[in-house]
Amino acid sequence: MTLEDNRRDSTRHHLVAFGRHVRSLRESRGLSQEALAEAAGVHRAVIGFIERAERDVGVSHLWPLARALDLPVGDLFPVEEQTGV
Repeated sequence: MTLEDNRRDSTRHHLVAFGRHVRSLRESRGLSQEALAEAAGVHRAVIGFIERAERDVGVSHLWPLARALDLPVGDLFPVEEQTGV
């Protein structure tokens, strides 16, 4: 396995963990993907892409997403990801 393969696998791991955490946060608040997207001011497909780890979320999406979930932006990241970096 090359260094590039390792980086790609690591990035994928982080995206999957982030997406799962966002889904958990959304579901714990009883929100649909559509409701979260509307509250965050993003297209509903963006939430699906994030939760399925199909797209790397841009920094510009973090603050509206955190605001819509009523939490600090740092809480968007799973604890294991915060301590493992």
